[in-house]
Amino acid sequence: MLYRRLLIDAIKKNEAGDTPLMVLGPEQAGALTGPPAIDGVGPSDAMDRYWKDADASRRKGAKWAA
Repeated sequence: MLYRRLLIDAIKKNEAGDTPLMVLGPEQAGALTGPPAIDGVGPSDAMDRYWKDADASRRKGAKWAA
């Protein structure tokens, strides 16, 4: 029930032109720090390698790595 209430509240706020809970603007999102989440589906024969390759690819493409 709580999730549905939060979802309905977010929809109503969005429809009214307000910012729903947990929605960040570009400036707020850019200020976040901490470890990134590596989410995805990788090959079953290389599970231990998948997250390392995904993280290396993410870092290589990051503006701050240039």
